[in-house]
Amino acid sequence: MSYNVQNFYFYLGKKKNSKEIINFIAAQKANIICLQESKLQKEGDLNPIKLKDMFPGIKHCQLAHQSKWGGPVTFTSYPIVSMGEIRFDDTKNMVIFTNVKIGNDTVRVYNCHLQSYGINTSAYSVIDTLGFEQRKRKEIRKIASKLKWGNIYRSKQVIKLNDHIAQCPYPVIVCGDFNDTPISFTYGKMSSKLDDAFVESGRGMSNTYRGKLPQNRIDYIFHTDRFKAYNYKRHDVEYSDHFPISTLLVKKK
Repeated sequence: MSYNVQNFYFYLGKKKNSKEIINFIAAQKANIICLQESKLQKEGDLNPIKLKDMFPGIKHCQLAHQSKWGGPVTFTSYPIVSMGEIRFDDTKNMVIFTNVKIGNDTVRVYNCHLQSYGINTSAYSVIDTLGFEQRKRKEIRKIASKLKWGNIYRSKQVIKLNDHIAQCPYPVIVCGDFNDTPISFTYGKMSSKLDDAFVESGRGMSNTYRGKLPQNRIDYIFHTDRFKAYNYKRHDVEYSDHFPISTLLVKKK
């Protein structure tokens, strides 16, 4: 399962949804759970060590700070052999990777959070307006600049991520919030050598982002051809600005 939990707050309304998200994740009984924008509190219910004990079968976790309070967390029922991070220049976005032991095999799980456009929800009214009055031109230029630089940053990040994956000696599973659509350079790089679980076993459009930009699939589960994906699902729960996604990965004989 992969899920950007947006710091456990409800999208736009800023309603704290930690209990609902925790209960939802626990009910899925996944063996690997990749969360982005998770709270990394030392105390309280959102402490990753305490969260780990709330998820059935989960025994291990890896986390890294993107900011003072939050970052990605990978939970797993499989023993962790080793772990690491991929940091990017001039941004808080990052990737963590976890080598886990599944039977006799070592598998690497990448938990990714690539560059967003960074457009505030207050700018949506400008996006929705067809007119180009003088007072809105400045805001439109700001939005255009953020779109441009978001694409530039993500392009550099996905190239670095792909180079890292190419050097990996193990089968890989790549999950996360890529902040880009299936017609993007980002997706093209990821899908050139990895299989997309949605393409293998999903249905419909599977939009994973609940905001306005970009309105499409921006959360993915990729994997090497060592696995076959079944039962891909976008879960229709509105606890975050993203929908969670999951799939069953089976080792090929």
